[in-house]
Amino acid sequence: MRPFSFENIKTVYYYVRLLLIILIHPEKDNTMTKVAFIVGSLSQRSINRHIANEILKNAPQGVEIEEIRIGDLPLYTQDLDSQSIPAYDRVRLQIKDAAAVLIVSPEHNRSVPAALKNVIDIASRPFGQNVWANKKVAIVTA
Repeated sequence: MRPFSFENIKTVYYYVRLLLIILIHPEKDNTMTKVAFIVGSLSQRSINRHIANEILKNAPQGVEIEEIRIGDLPLYTQDLDSQSIPAYDRVRLQIKDAAAVLIVSPEHNRSVPAALKNVIDIASRPFGQNVWANKKVAIVTA
């Protein structure tokens, strides 16, 4: 395994910047395009958090990037679909309002981290209200 360095992050950043430009089309009226991002790791020392911060500092012009925080989300259960949960509502609105979503996440046990799976579930439910529908999504993993 190669040691962590900001040179490695800069290489990843250039590819992600290109990906962001491909994912979103600049608005003709020069308005800002909103991209939401999710860091799949809850660790503040995560390499993925460092990569996400580097991406934020170097976002292309005309792109507003907003983090979707997932550490405070209660575990999804269908039993809560009929209730308004403020944290669920916040996440659903952030995803809905974004032109695209960038996920920067590690792999856990050959799958996605539980917190990331939780936000995917929250945003895809209740039935018929999936805010992921037709959403452009890119995933970066380190």
